[in-house]
Amino acid sequence: MVDGGSPRILRPGEAVPLQELGGPHALEGDLHVTLAASGSVPDLVALLIGTDGRVRTDDDLVFYNNPVSSDGAVAYQGSTGDGESLRLRCSALDADVARVIVGCAGGVLDEGGTAQLALAITDGHRNQLAVARFPADEAYRGMILLEVYRRADQWRCRLLAQGYSTGLAGLVTDFGVRVEEDSTPPPAVITPPADRHGVPFASPVTPAQQLAGQPAPFPSPSNPGVPPPSPSWAPHPPLPVPRSPEPAGVAPPRSRGLFTSRRRQQLEAQNAELNAFIARSGALDNAAIAAERDRLTSELAELAAEAQRRRSDLADLDHRLQNLRGQIEQAEGEAELQDVGVYRYRHRLDDAVAYKAALERLKDTIRTTAKPGVAVSGSPQWTVDGSIVKGRAMVREVSKLMLRAYNADADHAVRTMRSYKLDSALARLDTTRSTITRLGKTMRIEISENYHGLRRSELELTADYLSKVEQEKDRQRALREQQREDRKVEEEIARKQAQLDKERQRYATALAQLEAGGDTAAAAQVRAQLTSVTAALAGLAQRRENLRLGHVYVISNVGAFGHRMVKIGMTRRLEPEDRIRELGDASVPFRFDKHALILSEDAVELEAWLHRRFRDRAVNRVNTRREFFYVTPAEVRDALAERGEQFLVEFNEVADAAEWHQSDGPDRAVLPT
Repeated sequence: MVDGGSPRILRPGEAVPLQELGGPHALEGDLHVTLAASGSVPDLVALLIGTDGRVRTDDDLVFYNNPVSSDGAVAYQGSTGDGESLRLRCSALDADVARVIVGCAGGVLDEGGTAQLALAITDGHRNQLAVARFPADEAYRGMILLEVYRRADQWRCRLLAQGYSTGLAGLVTDFGVRVEEDSTPPPAVITPPADRHGVPFASPVTPAQQLAGQPAPFPSPSNPGVPPPSPSWAPHPPLPVPRSPEPAGVAPPRSRGLFTSRRRQQLEAQNAELNAFIARSGALDNAAIAAERDRLTSELAELAAEAQRRRSDLADLDHRLQNLRGQIEQAEGEAELQDVGVYRYRHRLDDAVAYKAALERLKDTIRTTAKPGVAVSGSPQWTVDGSIVKGRAMVREVSKLMLRAYNADADHAVRTMRSYKLDSALARLDTTRSTITRLGKTMRIEISENYHGLRRSELELTADYLSKVEQEKDRQRALREQQREDRKVEEEIARKQAQLDKERQRYATALAQLEAGGDTAAAAQVRAQLTSVTAALAGLAQRRENLRLGHVYVISNVGAFGHRMVKIGMTRRLEPEDRIRELGDASVPFRFDKHALILSEDAVELEAWLHRRFRDRAVNRVNTRREFFYVTPAEVRDALAERGEQFLVEFNEVADAAEWHQSDGPDRAVLPT
């Protein structure tokens, strides 16, 4: 519902979560789908569809002759004051039901012409949650109205309004239901036999009465007063099968000509059983009936025991299924990390040297194992021209050839290995082994499980080694860069200190001369300048001692990276613009533009905080030392305001990008913006 109570208007193709219609309790309570029409209302049907896009059994078709699904979640309610109605409870659906299709047939769809249909979804209190109106063309004899489906553990509904010219039979057949026209004649009524005067005997009792031990209508020691039946009398066709009462809120079935194959078979089996029972019980006495009752009771007990065993087996299977689902979720999580570039080590060692040593030991083991009879095996009973010796020689030569092909694929995978290609390389090696097993099936040639495991471990260790080497190279590059930056900072501080020392010496000499000459006014000015120089020297000493004091900068390069990418970094330079100019060297086509400059007592922590804040928008998710992010300068400014940074030295939201504009960058549109 929307707007505080108005029903939502559904449009064809629109998918709406059920919780948006009925709130958080929409999945727990009943939903009612009601269909109205401008003429005779068509009959509603529902199909419970499995994950393969088809019904699981014919009983998954819910309609007037099968009004309730096996799990009780869907029920046909028939005609109500507002039209045809179905009840649906999503929380009660079986776990393997992926969606529920709601369709219709008959009514105005069989009358020809264009009809108007109105669909409404209501909750258990008949409050309207969603409505839809749409026409039904005269070419349609059936329609799919709505589907309710499961997506990422959330139930949604979608209005389809799809027509079928073949009617209900064509609609349900598309989803795997087997449909037959019911041509079974109506069941005959049993006429009790009469005597020679035309006086009927007592009506035969029902099978349920006979099983309950009620007196039989025919002569027996316990009932001698009943006349015997006519010798020519034979059992009549079986009585119509009584129908159990329908659940509350479910419409009784109507007599129609459409039966599922399974329902038809059930009815025929019941008819045959009743027919056979009547034939048997025609000459049974009470003792025989009691024996039959005991037999059926025993069978019922056996069936109950079998049902209990099946329930126990089902519980075991459910436990195994939960374990498998947990393993699948873990595997999917690892695959997701692999997709975003987070490498998972198969063999955890300290450094690249340890990986290389482990790899060398494994290769030595592979070399000693790569022999016929160890790495590959074949049939010892193969014969050539009736000779086992020749057969074994042939198997040995073919085994060597197969092992050579297998090793060639494995060595190629090792040579071309990249850390992100490990899973595909392992899959190809498994395929190679399976192919060799299939091609060598006649001679029973196959690569041994032990040797295959060694080659798989070699691929895993190689990928781990390459990834560790790359990580250590990145760490060394970052360390060298930091050392160069620290050296430049130290050189800059030393130059500045030498300059200030000279100025202090000059001002001190001038101050002594002015004081000696008695010029107090000029001496005061020089004393103030000397104080300023002394304070600057103290600031340099503080900068040298406090390694975390510095500037955090936010810069961009529109011509190289576009408008929505910035670099967030830190420098301890006295002049941060020098560091920004160095970044715009020959590695990028244009110079960087400065957006923000923040002086901080702990610039290292401020930079790390900004990196954590925009971690999910980092350009490089593997190497966190790459400081580029898909954010705007305004977003960085807002984050600084939330943190309460007070020393925002400079801020420019729009980049000048002078070189890019002068190079006609916007007109050429070489790069996406």
